[in-house]
Amino acid sequence: MGPEPAPFMKLQKLIVLRHGEYEHGGFLTDLGRASIDNLAVSLLKFGHLNTDSMAVLCSRELRAIKSAQVFIGTLWLQGKIDEESHKELYSSDRECDTTNALRVIKGYSDKVETLVVFTHLEMVQEIPRVVGADVPRGYHDVEYAKGFIIDCKAHTCEQI
Repeated sequence: MGPEPAPFMKLQKLIVLRHGEYEHGGFLTDLGRASIDNLAVSLLKFGHLNTDSMAVLCSRELRAIKSAQVFIGTLWLQGKIDEESHKELYSSDRECDTTNALRVIKGYSDKVETLVVFTHLEMVQEIPRVVGADVPRGYHDVEYAKGFIIDCKAHTCEQI
């Protein structure tokens, strides 16, 4: 059994995203960069980002770091928001430590209203469930540069 659903204080939106498409070595492809760029613009356009109270986290894998950097660059937020990488946000088909990932997320729950997390497929699939969000059917189909917007107050989850 996983950890209990997370109580969030200030945090209103938790946006959990899979990194962009990448090539050998972890660098994003042109499509990967364009997808992250389009994602950032769409999230801002539809009011999902509070850039006055936001942090962007990522795993320490290069593809997640580069995705976070493209996202922040697209929004012209370099130096204006917290950006950190965490080993606890890494996942693979053999490893998905949601307990420690949730600990990292909770560390920001009283600091910002919007938290964007760039991670990997397995973590994107598990975090919505672990935080107690009402997960939509078919949520296991998560492509590159896609994920979930979790409303931390209403415990709802929207796939993007």
